[in-house]
Amino acid sequence: MGKLLVECNANRRSATISAFNDGPPIGDEQWQRPSGSGRFIWEDDITRSGSPRGILQVQFHDAGRTFCNLVVFGGSSGQELFDRWWRDAPF
Repeated sequence: MGKLLVECNANRRSATISAFNDGPPIGDEQWQRPSGSGRFIWEDDITRSGSPRGILQVQFHDAGRTFCNLVVFGGSSGQELFDRWWRDAPF
């Protein structure tokens, strides 16, 4: 089971992403698709119950979406989210 969180700044100020946990994320890359471009990072996390999960955050570069970002929680690792979810995500 996973969760997708959409965060947008009401004042339309550019949103940025950074690691949730102490230390660097597992991956940090720029992305580009016909629909736009941006940056994403992914990392590993542990839930309150002690189970492993992944976190993947998506930032947009185009003016129509630069004030929003996405945070995806799920899977068993950040790498799993990147490999299984990101590649087919409709962005």
